[in-house]
Amino acid sequence: MNISDTFQFWGLSDSDETLKKYIKSNSFDKVETFVGDKEYFNSKYTTKLSFKSVNLFKHYYYNPKQIFTSSIEEGFFIGFSVGDFYGKPNFPFALPYNLTFNDNYSAVKTKLKISSSKKTKLENSSYCEFNFDTFSLLTYFSLDDKLIYLVFKLFEKSTLIKTELQKSFKAQDKNIKPESLLTLGDLKNTNPTIDWNKRLIEGDTIFNEKNITQTSLLLDNFIEELKISVVKVNSKGIFSATKKVVKSLNTLNEKLEYFINTIEREELFEYIDKCITATGFQVKEGFDITEEWREW
Repeated sequence: MNISDTFQFWGLSDSDETLKKYIKSNSFDKVETFVGDKEYFNSKYTTKLSFKSVNLFKHYYYNPKQIFTSSIEEGFFIGFSVGDFYGKPNFPFALPYNLTFNDNYSAVKTKLKISSSKKTKLENSSYCEFNFDTFSLLTYFSLDDKLIYLVFKLFEKSTLIKTELQKSFKAQDKNIKPESLLTLGDLKNTNPTIDWNKRLIEGDTIFNEKNITQTSLLLDNFIEELKISVVKVNSKGIFSATKKVVKSLNTLNEKLEYFINTIEREELFEYIDKCITATGFQVKEGFDITEEWREW
């Protein structure tokens, strides 16, 4: 089995003849489907192929090059895994990038030649992530630092947009508008908590003086941090201020018994997005810049 052949299949349907032939010739003989996901397993070796249904693939990734059926079970390739999370890999074939299940973390980094996230310890293993241009590789290691499990996964479009955004900070600096300082000041008067207070008076029990006041303070601080970034012509500062306010709202929402529901979430997102846009910072249409950090 040449598992590296699967790199040519990103986004292809499991009804594509080339992919069907690969699945059959490599004995992926067990199939499981659940809520838009489909996985093909090789019963003899510890490896599987992962697919998304057409609607979920369109939502999270992009429009498939070719759709073969009208079945909701038609799957589109998003990744594969090799090895065993519990430390007993059975895969006597070559791994991508000349990796082996005897490699330690240092050897994996040397072979991949890209930076990784920090290793995170679990009860029976540790893991770290390596990011390529269009996909990620999650690597798991045993407690004695031996590679035991690899998960390759296609990047979702939101991740690609975010990566592109982060790479464009210097170019984004040219979009920052000094005149936005006045607009940002005016936006303080459209803070969604103003309407929340009206709803509180009308009897909406989800609100109280504490959650309204503290949310308003966080949003005001967000505006002030955006102003500082505008003065400094610092688009990275705008990105960082956005991350900070979203995470602060996560903490506040949990602390004050989850008062941010669907309506409030939409109001907060629209307000944060409007403030970011007012600075001149450009975000692709349809991209939710808060999604990566948001828990509300």
